[in-house]
Amino acid sequence: MHLRNRLPIAAAAIFASMSLGASASAAENLNVINFKSKVGSFKLLGTDKPAKGALEFEFTGTVLVSGLSSGNVTASGNLREEYDNPKYKKKVFHGSGKLVITGEFNAVQFFGKNVSGRYTGVGIFRFYGEFDKDLNTGTYWYDGGEPVDWGTGGAQATVPGFNRESLRRRPEPTVKIKGGA
Repeated sequence: MHLRNRLPIAAAAIFASMSLGASASAAENLNVINFKSKVGSFKLLGTDKPAKGALEFEFTGTVLVSGLSSGNVTASGNLREEYDNPKYKKKVFHGSGKLVITGEFNAVQFFGKNVSGRYTGVGIFRFYGEFDKDLNTGTYWYDGGEPVDWGTGGAQATVPGFNRESLRRRPEPTVKIKGGA
C-alpha cells in the first residue's frame, strides 16, 4: 500500500487522539491500553495490516473474532463458543467470563455489559458507550495516563498511542525572500 493511502488513517488517528483530550505524561505507557464500561461496545481492528497483540478482557455479552491468522483464543468462565467457521476464520462467543486473544487478527467486536480489559499490541479501538444508571459511558486509558470517556458518539484510540506534547512541538517555519531588503 502506498504512503498516500495510509495518510488519511494516520491523520484521523492523530486528530482523534487530540480532539478527545488524550495526552501522554512522562510515566504513560502508550503501548498498553486499558478500558472498562458498564454498557457498551467496541471494535478492535488493524490499519492496513491485521491487528497484532494480546487482548484480555472480562465481560457479559457477545464477541466476534474475525480473521485470526496466528495465535489463540482462550475462553473461561461461562462463555460458550456459539459459532466457528474455519473457512472464514470467524468465531463467536457469548456469555459471562474472560476471553484472551493473542496473535494476529482482522477484528474483534464486542457488545455487552460489565467489560473490563487490557490490550498490548498494535491496533485501533473504536469505543461506543451507553449511559449507565450513574450517567457514565465507560473509560479508556493508557498505562499511567488519565482516563478518557468513551462517550455515546464514539471514541477512537490507537495502540500505540500518540503523545500530544510531541505533536505540539513543531518547527517554526523560516521564510527567506530573495532580493529583499
